[in-house]
Amino acid sequence: MRNRGGLALLMVTLAAHAPARAGGDERDPAFVADRLRRAIQKEIPRAKVTTPEPMAMDVEIDGRTVRLGLDNLMRRCAAPPECDAMIGSLVESLKQTSGFGSGNEKLEAKNLRLTLHDREWLDAATRQLGRNASPGTKLVAEPLVADLHVVYVHDLPRGMRLIQERDLKTLGLDAARMKQIARRNLGAQFPALPAMEEVGNLGVWVNSVDEDYAASLLVLPELWAPLAKKLGRPLVVAAPVRNHFLAVGGDAEERIVALRRLAGIIFEEDSHPLTTTLLEWTPTGFRVWSPGSRDGGH
Repeated sequence: MRNRGGLALLMVTLAAHAPARAGGDERDPAFVADRLRRAIQKEIPRAKVTTPEPMAMDVEIDGRTVRLGLDNLMRRCAAPPECDAMIGSLVESLKQTSGFGSGNEKLEAKNLRLTLHDREWLDAATRQLGRNASPGTKLVAEPLVADLHVVYVHDLPRGMRLIQERDLKTLGLDAARMKQIARRNLGAQFPALPAMEEVGNLGVWVNSVDEDYAASLLVLPELWAPLAKKLGRPLVVAAPVRNHFLAVGGDAEERIVALRRLAGIIFEEDSHPLTTTLLEWTPTGFRVWSPGSRDGGH
């Protein structure tokens, strides 16, 4: 998957955090629905899209129908850049969770990766897939920490396809081996954490390049040891969205407050939110951080 932008874009988002003034057609549900319809039909030409009611859209492909609620999209479209991102996210999610798309992508072990989602997203995806009577549609996923879950994917230049149980046979792998390969591939793609920069003088560090797999690196605790050495321990990390993580070293109150605030802003503003729960790094993995906790690194 691509990366897009970087710290400058993130700082613009933080600086602009204020109630957005919506104007023009972005306040019109019919206009927004039409934008979404055109985006879906561009990416999935065989889709039949209808709007049975003002705040809902039905997408039928190959005899299967998925209903999309438009309430959250309308809220995001109060700011046009967010509207574009949200429409793109909805289309990608539709392709992933419903097995839609061109239908000719070849599954290959070299393209296996993993991504993170929260429990709410996973439950919604599971319900959507449950409407398909075909066997083997269950997602290959597992809990990680807090409300974060690992979801396994097949990575392609234009998006990710979620791995379902029936895909294991196509790959010639059992679930354990598939997961092992996905983690190995992710580690090969990221032998180290992406470059990081400090946000202002707050003592909060963030990855300086917008990377789709940024939060996924929580599953590779060995990558975080150099950062813990640089910033100090406990190393407290936030993964509010999939493409950015934030970190502070030590548990000074002012740094934790700044970390929570920035994570909360990014969580609310992004179209791929994950969690606002703060996590603490240990050499064997992450755990939920709590004030006064120690990981034995001091």
